[in-house]
Amino acid sequence: MSDAEDKRELLKLKQGIIEQSEIIAEDAPIEINMELHGKARWDNFWYHNKIIVLIVAFFVIVGTILIYDFVTKEHADFRVLTVADSAESVAVLFGKQYDLADALEQFAADYNSDGKIIAENFYIDINQAEGVGGTGADPNVFIANQTKFVGEMQSGTAQIVIAPMSVMEIIVMNDDATELFENLREMFPNYGGEIVDGMYLRVKRTALAAAASWESSCPEDMYLVLRKTGGTPADHERALQIVTNIIDNNKQSISPD
Repeated sequence: MSDAEDKRELLKLKQGIIEQSEIIAEDAPIEINMELHGKARWDNFWYHNKIIVLIVAFFVIVGTILIYDFVTKEHADFRVLTVADSAESVAVLFGKQYDLADALEQFAADYNSDGKIIAENFYIDINQAEGVGGTGADPNVFIANQTKFVGEMQSGTAQIVIAPMSVMEIIVMNDDATELFENLREMFPNYGGEIVDGMYLRVKRTALAAAASWESSCPEDMYLVLRKTGGTPADHERALQIVTNIIDNNKQSISPD
């Protein structure tokens, strides 16, 4: 077919005289099928999906860290609260918090059955005085410690409290102490007042002080109490067992059935 006929046919198509030409065929779409391999394929994938890959990788890494931390973390078998409210008690309890934890473990058992006996000694300083051992110089620290102290007393997770008598009086306030603490004298009538004074166990006279190498430096007014309120029945039962072992000087490390 001549070029002149092609031009006439094309002019008819443009003017709408005809809709389809048998002379001039429409250009067929060209399909390109390019298969990528190796590095080119990865580069193409990374270009289109890098944001999703980075987000998924971030959550995988964080999740792995959290799981590893949870699995490998040592979980305490029980918790004890030690509270200081003066420069003197801060100096005594702060320096002895780890020795006390180690000593308490000798009178406890492997309650969570993980093959270890671990005591968590939760130390709080509510000393408002300024100077060495005091939080009064920084009111924010004092308020934060007071908040922790109140929260811990409300939760009752720590069923054993070790503190000077002045702290015990703060805990009791206008309440009846017999409603807050177990009467250890009634529970252990064979021990005299030099060890068990009503609800208060004088730490200096106990096997706990000896186990913590604290017999000479432990203040006379440092006491241990067993709480009645808060916590779970299991928390209270474990704490009672520990206090009993301290009073009887019964060191044991066999997990209870």
